[in-house]
Amino acid sequence: MDTFIIKHLFESKSLEKILLNAPKNDGELNELKVKLEKLKTKKDFESKKNNRLYKLLSNPDLENDERFILDYGASKNRLNKFSKEITELTQKIIEINDSNRNNKTKSLIDKYTSDIDFTELKEIVNSIIEKIELVYDRKPTSHGGVFKFKIRYRNYEEFSVFISKSSLFEFLWLHYYRATAVTNDNLKEDIEDLKNELELIGINNEEDYIKAIFQANLPINNELNPWHIDFNGKETLVSMQEIISFDNNELIHFN
Repeated sequence: MDTFIIKHLFESKSLEKILLNAPKNDGELNELKVKLEKLKTKKDFESKKNNRLYKLLSNPDLENDERFILDYGASKNRLNKFSKEITELTQKIIEINDSNRNNKTKSLIDKYTSDIDFTELKEIVNSIIEKIELVYDRKPTSHGGVFKFKIRYRNYEEFSVFISKSSLFEFLWLHYYRATAVTNDNLKEDIEDLKNELELIGINNEEDYIKAIFQANLPINNELNPWHIDFNGKETLVSMQEIISFDNNELIHFN
């Protein structure tokens, strides 16, 4: 797994190209801001509840009441949980909103060398990868089982999906998810694909598109209009079909 992750992050230039060209996703940013406000509201409510419980426990007649003691402890735990989530979400919003995000990613990737210290490498990997989700499929026809990896990149909407046989020496990069176009070629393809899809339901130009939006009583969003300059592509799974493979002699070991 160490060797696979290192090859994927630092030796495969395909990932570097994807991440360094990825546009900032304003839709995700807005969703996170809404989520942050909801968390703050929950924390405020819980804080008021916690204060009421504290006042009740200050009453000599109630200070040993187990129900209030348990409720107060549970409330304090929820407050701590909300505070931690708010801190993490605030930091994530700052990082996603940072216009230098892609430059920072390039800087992290460029730090890697074959003789890098393990502690430093671990910090770099954790700065690029947010989470790896793993599913093991052991069907009788799978000859020992197949692993499926979903790799989510920190502060990016993009994620990749790999599969590998149980030996873990060959990883097939099936596809990566993107919320918007990454390159100009992506954008051109998305514009043509979406226009073709709309033509199938009788929408042949921007005038038809706007008319259909009004009739459906939907808000106009120029980022979804393939004729508008603000259109930045559509979410899709992009087929990769690339293989990362190695043998015993190529395994990376750390002291």
